[in-house]
Amino acid sequence: MRIVVYGPERRVGALQDDNVVDLNSAYAKLARESLKEGLPYVAAAANAPSDLEQFIILGDRAIEAAQRALDHVANSNGLGPQGERVVIPVSQTTLHAPLAHRGVICECGQHHRRLLQPLRIHTHEHVHVRVMDARVALGLVLDCVEAGSPSAMNGR
Repeated sequence: MRIVVYGPERRVGALQDDNVVDLNSAYAKLARESLKEGLPYVAAAANAPSDLEQFIILGDRAIEAAQRALDHVANSNGLGPQGERVVIPVSQTTLHAPLAHRGVICECGQHHRRLLQPLRIHTHEHVHVRVMDARVALGLVLDCVEAGSPSAMNGR
């Protein structure tokens, strides 16, 4: 299974031949049709989220759910519970780099300077670090601002 991020909403999909299968919608289809879930989109969000970061956090559970959903969609009409397309031709969508839109600029003040010194990070009054997930940045509590926001551009 090749996981991709696609479309304007940057949803998680699986690339199969010349198509992208929306994994969240595919799982909702499985949940409604085979598992008889009353709330298929809630089940899909819990097992095969449309957001890549959440999908990664779920790990094996999301991969297993995605595989079950792909198997189910392979033997169906390709429409989700509400009639949405689950299978989209690659030529009709855009593939994106994974998590490229999630970069943040993290800023920490002088009181964290001593923690950064052993890492040989050059420090000034404030330290700016580009990370994918601020929650893991040296275990520090950081003031994070999405890259490109007005406050980040003003040298916050």
